[in-house]
Amino acid sequence: MPGLMLHLIAGEKFCPSPGEIFLAGCVAPDAVDRWRRKNVYHFRDLDERERFAALENLARKTELDDPFALGSLLHLYLDFRWDIKMRDPYIAKSGEDWHPPYKREIDKSSRYAYHKHPTAPALWALVDSCPIDSYGEIPGASSAELRALIERNKSWHEESFAEPSSEFPPEMVEEFLKEAARDFREFVNNL
Repeated sequence: MPGLMLHLIAGEKFCPSPGEIFLAGCVAPDAVDRWRRKNVYHFRDLDERERFAALENLARKTELDDPFALGSLLHLYLDFRWDIKMRDPYIAKSGEDWHPPYKREIDKSSRYAYHKHPTAPALWALVDSCPIDSYGEIPGASSAELRALIERNKSWHEESFAEPSSEFPPEMVEEFLKEAARDFREFVNNL
C-alpha cells in the first residue's frame, strides 16, 4: 500500500479536477484502524487471483456515479497494484524483517510527495474540507474514524519532511501512479 498522499495523487490522475467527496473516498479504506482487519477489508487475506476477483465483484456492486464509492474503489485497486508491483518485490529482496523498513520507505514517499508535488497541499485542503456527513459507507470504519485519519495525516504531512525514498524514488512512483490511474479507468470501463 502506498501512503495516503499517493492515493490522493492517484485520485487526481484519474480525475484531473477531483471533488472533495471523491478524494475522501480515495483515503477512506485506510480508516480501518487495526492491521489485520484492514487486511481483510483490503482483500489482502486472499491470493492475487482471488483478490482481483474480489475487486471485480466489489466494482460490479459499486455505484460508479457515487464519487465517494468510486474513490474508495480506486484506493483498493491502487493498493492491489502497489502490492504486486512495489511491495512484493521489496519483500522478496528484504526477507522476513521487511515490514518496519518498508513502512519507513512508504512514509518517506508520501511525505516527500506532499512537499514536492505541485498540487499536494491543495489536495489535502480539499479532502479536509469534505463535510463528515458527505462520507459514504466505509466498511470496517466509522465516519469519525475517517475524519480523524484525514486530520492526523494532513497535519503529519504538513509538519514533516523527508528525503526521497531510495526504494520508491519519485520518478518510479510517478510512473506507477500514472499507469495505475490509466489501468483503473480500463478496469471500471470493462465491467
